Amino acid sequence: MKSKFVCLNSELYNQAFQLRKKLFFKDFSNADELLKDDFEKNSYHLVIERNTIVVGTGRLTIIEDNIGVISQMAITTDFQRQGVGRKIMALLLEKCSELKVTKVILSARITALSFYENFDFEVIGKVYPSKKTGVLHQQMQLLLK
Repeated sequence: MKSKFVCLNSELYNQAFQLRKKLFFKDFSNADELLKDDFEKNSYHLVIERNTIVVGTGRLTIIEDNIGVISQMAITTDFQRQGVGRKIMALLLEKCSELKVTKVILSARITALSFYENFDFEVIGKVYPSKKTGVLHQQMQLLLK
């Protein structure tokens, strides 16, 4: 499997966009609008591909004061629990280091807390429903050295 950061006008980005749409917003009539949020254009979009087909993706956005926001991690059903998510997270954290990010934040689905805890993310705040989907999430952060 190959990994790379892609531009918004690439075929791999389009595949990643469709994967996110399918996994997160398939029942929403405004799915495209929800995915094209304020972060979309100014983010690093990572894809994991196998034979030119995107099997996983993740997004990194740098906001004020060297804070990175990881979001929109999605892996095709056939490739879940095969290390693709770990690879995406490791590469996004590596990018954070390159960019001198000092803190990384994310909103984790409740079912994925232990995944992020394996990367030393810590829970902050209370559980809340996503404004976009209503799915329960938990804010998490990681301080980088």
